[in-house]
Order: sequence, then C-alpha cells, then structure tokens
Amino acid sequence: MAIISAKLIIGEQDNGIHFFLVPIRDNVTHATLPGVHIGDMGPKIGINGIDNGYIMFSSYWVGYDSLLDKIGYVDD
Repeated sequence: MAIISAKLIIGEQDNGIHFFLVPIRDNVTHATLPGVHIGDMGPKIGINGIDNGYIMFSSYWVGYDSLLDKIGYVDD
C-alpha cells in the first residue's frame, strides 16, 4: 500500500489535490499491479547510501473508498 497525492476528478469536475491509500503490489506475488510503474533513480554521486526511486501510474483507477478524507471530503 502507498499513500499518494493526486488530483481528485469526478466526472468533469477537478476537486484539487487529495490523498489516497492505494494498493501498488499484488498481495501474493508482490508484483506491481497493472498501471503501476516503479523504478530506482540509479547511482548518486557521493550519497549512494540514500535510496531514491519513483512511482508512476498509467490509467490506474482509484475507488472513492481509497480517499483519505478525515478533514476534507467531496459530496456525491
């Protein structure tokens, strides 16, 4: 699971940036889920002890129940 910040778009309405708790790996195989791309940033000059990476989503649908909305929510 990962917490991500992303635009919340419902229909044609952009509701701004919100936080979501989303699965990124299969629970059994631990392979990344379809639409999730994870990678390493590679070697860094002088600071190789720090691990940096990236995560990208491509056509990855997130359900409304993944919205972390304790202090901010969107009405249906």
